[in-house]
Amino acid sequence: MTNLKISCTIVLWSCLLNIAFGQPHEGESQMLPDERMTLDDCHLRFYNFWPFGGGGAGGFPARSNEFAHMGAIGWIQADGSMKWQCGGTLIWDNFVMTAAHCVVDSNNQKPQVVRFGDLNLYTTDGDETAQQIEIAEIIRHPLHRYASHYHDIALLRLKESVQINPSVCPACLWTSDEVRFTKLEATGWGSTGFGENVSPILLKMTLSPVTESECRDVYGNNTHRKLKSGIQGHQICAWDEKADTCEGDSGGPLQVKLMHGMRVTPFVVGVTSFGFPCGRSTPGVYTRVSTYFDWIKQTMVERRAPVAGDILNSTMCTLRYAELRDFYDGVVTSRNGSNVELNVFLRHINVARSRPGYMVRLGWQNGSELDNCYGILVDDEYVLTLASCAQVNGTKVDRIVEPRNLKLSQVHIHPRYSEGSSYFNVALLKLENLLNFQNSWDLSMTCMWHAYNLPGKALTAVGFGRTDLNEPLYPGNSLELDPSIGVIESENTIQNRSTCRLPPKNIPRMEHGLAHEHLCTGNDFFLVPDACELPPGTPLKGTEWRNDRPYSMVFAINQPGSRDCGFGEHALSTRLYDHLEWMRLVMLPGYRSLDEVLQYVEKDLSEGEECELAGEKAGKCVPVAKCVDNWSEFSALGSMLFCSSLETICCPNDVIARRNVVEQHVESEIRECPALMRGFKHDSLSVGSLAILAFETEDSYYELECFGALISKQFLVTTASCLYNRIPDAILLQGLGNENNGVEPLSFVQHENYDPETGSFDIALVKLKNELTWSSAVYPVCLWMNQTHTPLVTRQIFLNSKDKFEAEHLLSMYNTDCQRYHPESAFPRTRMCARAPGGLNNCKTMAAGILAAPDKDVSYLIGMEQDDDGCVNTTLISFMRIAPLVGWIENQIKKM
Repeated sequence: MTNLKISCTIVLWSCLLNIAFGQPHEGESQMLPDERMTLDDCHLRFYNFWPFGGGGAGGFPARSNEFAHMGAIGWIQADGSMKWQCGGTLIWDNFVMTAAHCVVDSNNQKPQVVRFGDLNLYTTDGDETAQQIEIAEIIRHPLHRYASHYHDIALLRLKESVQINPSVCPACLWTSDEVRFTKLEATGWGSTGFGENVSPILLKMTLSPVTESECRDVYGNNTHRKLKSGIQGHQICAWDEKADTCEGDSGGPLQVKLMHGMRVTPFVVGVTSFGFPCGRSTPGVYTRVSTYFDWIKQTMVERRAPVAGDILNSTMCTLRYAELRDFYDGVVTSRNGSNVELNVFLRHINVARSRPGYMVRLGWQNGSELDNCYGILVDDEYVLTLASCAQVNGTKVDRIVEPRNLKLSQVHIHPRYSEGSSYFNVALLKLENLLNFQNSWDLSMTCMWHAYNLPGKALTAVGFGRTDLNEPLYPGNSLELDPSIGVIESENTIQNRSTCRLPPKNIPRMEHGLAHEHLCTGNDFFLVPDACELPPGTPLKGTEWRNDRPYSMVFAINQPGSRDCGFGEHALSTRLYDHLEWMRLVMLPGYRSLDEVLQYVEKDLSEGEECELAGEKAGKCVPVAKCVDNWSEFSALGSMLFCSSLETICCPNDVIARRNVVEQHVESEIRECPALMRGFKHDSLSVGSLAILAFETEDSYYELECFGALISKQFLVTTASCLYNRIPDAILLQGLGNENNGVEPLSFVQHENYDPETGSFDIALVKLKNELTWSSAVYPVCLWMNQTHTPLVTRQIFLNSKDKFEAEHLLSMYNTDCQRYHPESAFPRTRMCARAPGGLNNCKTMAAGILAAPDKDVSYLIGMEQDDDGCVNTTLISFMRIAPLVGWIENQIKKM
């Protein structure tokens, strides 16, 4: 809660103006049903907010040694921990190039160390190649000023030289002012400024250069407070044409790989300077290296670096470390960390970095002869495995033992399975407690493939094998013994009935031969013994792209009896598709297939047009709220068709007649809001509908307790839990700014069924004394009226601890998931919950609610945050859902 004297109200609002809404996220145009009705929803339920995982910058994970010049610049904290806030480029054995704004943090503290050769800064993976060296001197460009983005370049002299090897090796500098490359790469751990969240692994992003004129259109004069003269010639602009991000770490390199022989050498073109968390229309800005090449060289010479003459030119730099460079992709058949395979045979098998987080090992409390059975996490409370792994001699498995000990509450074995058979060999294990994948480094989940046809001719099997039998060995290299057992991934070709050759031990379990539910996979050449084995219950996996994002996918689970991972003799597995119906009965009791309820949007139909439902049932396209009031009514309609958008549905004529809405339009500001906003010019970078409800205390202070949102010229909506049966003493409107202390409320009403215990019907309306006049800064937010679906990605507006507004994306959740995860047992239909992507903390000081922007002109109010748990639960945040209460809002406006 924020205390503020009345005389300081204007001062507060001076820092609250122009709330940045941020760039749109493609998830805002996708819809999540309010209730779960299918298992084929992994891409929604566990939505991959960033296309390639990790932190705030989207990108492909970098390979070992791929960017051996990349360094992480760190600040040692008071408790001894490390904070990595910027990137840098190794350009000599003891010099690092970075951005000038990276030489101090937000507390005016200088960095102390630079770390090289480590892809993952937050685990021990790769530590054996890492080098962390202290900074001896910081040299900021003499023309750089912290108040601007110009001349944003600096050098760090290291206390000692790095040990140059394939994992840590300097990059070359592009010394020509002409940047003729069509594609560039930015790298980083995702931090685009101090205090931002970072990815745990090094990511790479492919960018396209932007012309100076295009960049000036975005960063023109006086449009950015640190670019008083606009974009200059010593800056380069680039963006990602396909993703939502176009930056690497601040200070990190913008580079291109140039080929020589079979190798490629990285040349750094720019230094990451600044940019918005950008979409397709906002490029990142980089300091052009060629402009400062003479300064870089002279600075190094003055500090006795042997860089005189042409030693830094392109040819000499390329030749100096040629044998340490990466192989050119055109001659490489596959990569596994730092190892490159140049042989067609070896490309079928790889040593993985670690076991997939969704692959778990099963165990028994008193031990069992089956101590090498595995399962697959396909949900936050279910493990998929084989029936032959779930029960041994009448005793059922009771726990997970790796990667952590987890108890089971139920074991579901397919009812048609017979012990010793390969048919119906599938089981589901229910965990005793729900898993939280957001904050887990050792556990994850995978999606299940929901089609019979497979996406290719090969699938990836996960097994185990001796490391030194699988590491590639090239001519001229010597073999190093490593008997350790590692995780092996093999690309197994899908076999048909005529080509499948199973081991003899499989035959007794297959009296009817290969069935529809079976997959036979493998390769026709053999491996040496101990190279690779597939334990029962391990996955046949791959990747599927949905909504332009990759999702780990499991297609089948390996049955016992395979040898050598299916090489020479093939491996048998249980195809998931044939058992999805049984899995639905276990995991979703009482489910209805989504296809039974929902059809795709018919773009050719619009509101008011006649339409036809399944069974030649006549209807008319009307707003969802004029057809149904809740999910139960929606489900009762049976097959449903949306008209033009998810705001309008084909409603049966008999339902329309019952509701007496045939040809009847409610002429109100609430209903006309979308049309009003689409034709209204307003400031898209502010939240003109946002209001703060202030209550005066006995000592003449204002307590700014919660938020409201303008929905008409004289009404705003808030929560009943905010008002506590009190009318606010003042309402501060964000759009009024310094010219006004606020507006005067007249009266209020809260829902008659509001229940503080359950949080149901937590809604209230406040009527203003005088009507407002809409302007470019003060305007309404439209109410979300879809009774059955919610935007998958929404936005939460909140007041941070520094009394400044921020906006963050949230991910909507099913009501059933809210009920399972929320500490309260009751979670009624009038409430919803959401979570932050990537395991971020949802706990905010003052939250205004969720705002979604399905299109660029209209913002919709989805819900208002409820003051229900005092930030006890930081995983979920609960909201009063607007859609079911629209009718009540309209009725109250008429009465008041």
